[in-house]
Amino acid sequence: MKLPIEIQYAHFHPDQVESVGSGDFEQALKIIQSFPWEKEFEKIERRDLQGQTSTVPNVAIKNARKETLIISARDTANCLFRLDAIGYS
Repeated sequence: MKLPIEIQYAHFHPDQVESVGSGDFEQALKIIQSFPWEKEFEKIERRDLQGQTSTVPNVAIKNARKETLIISARDTANCLFRLDAIGYS
């Protein structure tokens, strides 16, 4: 089953995402593993020093029931996995 996958970088506005297309489970894992987490953490640190806010970088995978699995991290010590079931009934 192909699922829509979106990514969000630290410099994006909170409602801004980049679609990377649709993929199966294996493709989604590859996107999560290849996401430039360390680079994004460094970007957050630079933006903090400049007094700028940052969006927490994440990878979001959606299903047909409008559930969204979000994998996000602000630094190497804090990673969050969240399932949003907005619109699910």
